Amino acid sequence: MEKVLIWPAQYPLLLKGLAEQNGAFILDALEAWPECQTLTDEQGVESTILPPVFYLIWLKPLDPFEACHFQHIDEYEEEHRTYTEMLVSHFNQAGLDHQAIVLMLIQRLAQYSQINAQLNCVSYPDFFELLSDKAMAGVILWTIQDGVNLSPKQLLTCWRQDVLKEPLIALLPDCLQGLDETTQYLLAQTNTEEPVFDLLSHLIDEDEVKNLLEQALLNLITSEHVKQAELIEYIKQGARGTLVDEQGKSAFMYAIEQGFVSIVEQLIDSQVLSQKDYKDNGLMHFAVLSNSSAMISLLFKHGCKAKVVNELGQTPYRLALKHGAFIAKKTLEQHGIKELSKHEQYNKIRLVHIFVAIVCFAFPLQLSLFFSDTFDYKSESVWLFSIISILLVILSRKIKNGSLYPVKHHPWSLKLLYGKAYLSTSLQVLLSLLVLFTVLTS
Repeated sequence: MEKVLIWPAQYPLLLKGLAEQNGAFILDALEAWPECQTLTDEQGVESTILPPVFYLIWLKPLDPFEACHFQHIDEYEEEHRTYTEMLVSHFNQAGLDHQAIVLMLIQRLAQYSQINAQLNCVSYPDFFELLSDKAMAGVILWTIQDGVNLSPKQLLTCWRQDVLKEPLIALLPDCLQGLDETTQYLLAQTNTEEPVFDLLSHLIDEDEVKNLLEQALLNLITSEHVKQAELIEYIKQGARGTLVDEQGKSAFMYAIEQGFVSIVEQLIDSQVLSQKDYKDNGLMHFAVLSNSSAMISLLFKHGCKAKVVNELGQTPYRLALKHGAFIAKKTLEQHGIKELSKHEQYNKIRLVHIFVAIVCFAFPLQLSLFFSDTFDYKSESVWLFSIISILLVILSRKIKNGSLYPVKHHPWSLKLLYGKAYLSTSLQVLLSLLVLFTVLTS
């Protein structure tokens, strides 16, 4: 359906009156202005007449290739068209750009007719949308300051112009048609590609906004066909991806699992890297599921641990083997993470605890030799046993902290053995120092 905008014959007189600040011309033009309405003819062509303030946005009828909302047709004579063109040209030569001309004329019109009343006469096109399309932020701001209240949609249109955000904050909520209506409308926008949580934070409780923001990010990242560009909009407005779902998985974990490296880079500084889901899967488990070398390397760079066991006893390395994530497996190995077979794991554990057991028995043996009447090398044996015990403890710790040592929960008996080994070593060192002191003072 073709839409036509009729430029009334009274427009040139109105423009002349505003340009020359002639109140008589302005009042005559306003009084004779035709009724604002839209009529549809038999061919289905819609002809629209708008309030005067709308025409000032364009200043003169647009050519067909310039028209967007309507096809512009004027009802005045050629001499009036020439006058309009000359007047706009005169303003331009005086150094005024299009926005400056529009703002000047609307300010003058407001002295004779309420702008708010004119805007309420029509529902289409939207006055603020037209101004936004033409990047007339100055006109928008003046109109709001003049007392025109914004509908929820108009507020959103204005807010999405960065230059208007700060001035709008100072005018909220007084510039709204209704606070509750606006809040509900904005809440409905929270799951769109361009959420407005930053605007909501100036209308409702900040903690509530943060919770809504985190929930919206979690909903979006778990939706089908999610894109990183959509997630970035939420992060820009303060989302941190910390809220968890019924599985204990946060948006940050989902981002890792889906291989969204740029998203993880923006969120990682605000995360606890030891976090797990309800199945004890750590961040590196999700990185393995992404099978992304870049993701795994990023987590390593920030100090994330790879020796974490989930409730199934799987480390990230074991999970990579199970899922055939060969890129993840290779990347883990490049960072020194490689696990042995069960038999080799057993041998590692056994070797460590043999060393620990030797240390435990070293102190009693050291004492027995020291107090033996038939053993002549008491001092030397004390120092030798102490050195051997210290070396065995260091070696056992080195093996245990090595990348190939299995991550297993040892029974209390082995943990107790470790405690005894440290106690034995400490006592041996004390005895060695005592013997050394005795030798030096004798």
